[in-house]
Amino acid sequence: MTPAFEFALWLIFGSITVGGLGLAGLLVWVTFRAMVRGSSGVTYPVTPSPIAVPAFGSVTVRNSIGIVGTIWFTLLVLAPLLLLALWQFAVELEKGQAGGSLVLASVHLVLIWALLRLGTRVQRKVELSRSGLVVHPVLGPPRELAWTGITRVDDVSYVGPGVSGLYLYETAGPAAILDIWLPHWESVRMTVRGLTPHASWSYRSRGWLVG
Repeated sequence: MTPAFEFALWLIFGSITVGGLGLAGLLVWVTFRAMVRGSSGVTYPVTPSPIAVPAFGSVTVRNSIGIVGTIWFTLLVLAPLLLLALWQFAVELEKGQAGGSLVLASVHLVLIWALLRLGTRVQRKVELSRSGLVVHPVLGPPRELAWTGITRVDDVSYVGPGVSGLYLYETAGPAAILDIWLPHWESVRMTVRGLTPHASWSYRSRGWLVG
């Protein structure tokens, strides 16, 4: 076994280990935090209100570390598993016995594609100001939009897989998405509604794997 091959295997299994431990740690952390909140007896207002956006500066809304971490750690697990499945498929091809590894590789490829797509639509954080907003997706570069440049807002609810939330459209280009998993979602939604008085709003319900 060559040193390069040993190093590649070390990276693959190291990535799987880090991803698996990270997912387990997130599960423990989220469970513990939910238990603490449940036992604290703290109550939150039943009726949401818009976020108080200052005249100067911005307000930052950060998504849950559980959601962001799950996307990254799952990628750390799935990507090396795909490489292992492709390696096993190559071995089977040499022996003329290609079989289950191709199916396994295809499943992992679809899962990674879906996860990458999810990461570009779920926001790590959102900065709201009087002039506009900046969205920071989990995967991909940030994007800045001016409130006056937003011409259409789709309030989307998915039935099945998909990212529900507000889809903000400018005159040209793809939508910027404020996902429903952002904390204080109703307050975020009311704030955007108040800052986009000239945009046309519509409510849409989308089905399985559509959109």
